[in-house]
Amino acid sequence: MTNKKTKRANYALWLVLGLAVYILSSPNAMVAKILFDNEWLDTFSYSVIRYSVMILFTLPVAVYGVFKNRKAVAKHWRSAVFAGVCLSLSGVAYTLAIELGKASHVNIINLLTPIVLVVLSAKIIHDKVSHRATIGITLAAIGGVLVVATPMIISGAIESSVSPASVALSVFNAIIFPFSMVYMRRANEAGVPLALMLTISCSCTILIALVLEPIMYGRTVLDSVVHLTAWEWFVMVAYIGIFVALIVRVVSVKAYEAVGSAVAGGFEYLHTLLAIILPIIVLHETLAPEILAGALLILIGIYLTESHHHMNSHVHLVSHHTRRKTRRQ
Repeated sequence: MTNKKTKRANYALWLVLGLAVYILSSPNAMVAKILFDNEWLDTFSYSVIRYSVMILFTLPVAVYGVFKNRKAVAKHWRSAVFAGVCLSLSGVAYTLAIELGKASHVNIINLLTPIVLVVLSAKIIHDKVSHRATIGITLAAIGGVLVVATPMIISGAIESSVSPASVALSVFNAIIFPFSMVYMRRANEAGVPLALMLTISCSCTILIALVLEPIMYGRTVLDSVVHLTAWEWFVMVAYIGIFVALIVRVVSVKAYEAVGSAVAGGFEYLHTLLAIILPIIVLHETLAPEILAGALLILIGIYLTESHHHMNSHVHLVSHHTRRKTRRQ
C-alpha cells in the first residue's frame, strides 16, 4: 500500500512539474523573436550565450559519465557525435528560422517533427507502422505541403508572404531534430551519458556561431553581446539559458519516465499550440487560411499516428497480462 502511495505521489509530482515547465517554456520562440528586435542580437550571438550557460552545467556531468562508462562511450561514440551534431544543427536552424520569419509559422512547421520521428524510427530502429499510421503520415505530409508551398505560390498576398529561408530552415529543423533523437536514444540506451551528447551539441553550436557571425553579419559575437541591456542579459541567461535549455530538458525527460508517453505527448502538443497562439496574440502575427488548413491536417495526421502507437502499447500490455494469467492457471 505504501509503495502504491509513493508511486501515485511521484506520478502527481512529475505530472504537475511536467505541465508547469511545458507551459512556462512555450513563450520561448516569442521571447527570442522579441530579443531579435535588438539589431545587435542575432541567431549566433544568441546561441553562444545560451549554450555557453548550458555547457557550464553539462560538461562536468559529461566528464564524470565518460569515466564511469568508458567502454560504452568507446564503442558507441559515433552515434553520440552524430546525435550531438544533428541536435546542434537543429538548434541553429530553428533559431535562425525564427529570426528570419514568423514564430507562429515556424512552430506550425515544427508540428511535422513527430511524424518524421515515426518514419525514421521505422527505418532506423525498425518500429512497425500500421495502415492507420500511414494515413496519418500522409495527411500530415499534405498539411506540410500546404504550410510550406502555398505561401510561396501565393507570394503576392500580404498574409501569405513568408521568408523562403525561414521556411527552408524550419523544414530542415523538422527533419534533422528527429535524427538527433533517434541516435541519442540509441547511444543512451547503450550506456553513453546524455550529458555527453548535450555537451557535444553545445560545443558544435558555439563553434558554428563563432565562425558564421563575422561571415553573415560582419562582426564578432563579442561586438554583439556588449550591446545587450541588463534586461536582455537576464532573459538570455536565466530564462533561455538555464530554464529552457537546461531545466526544461531535464524535467521533460523525468516527467516522460514517470507519466508515460501518452501524457508526455499531450504536454508536447499543448506546448506547441501555445507557442503558435502566443505570437499571434502578443506580436500580432497573422496566418493565412491555407496555413491554418495545413496545420489542421498536420494535427489530424499526428493524432492518427500517435493514437496508433498508444493503442499498440495498450494491446501489448493487455496481451502480456493475459499470457501471465494463463500461465498461472
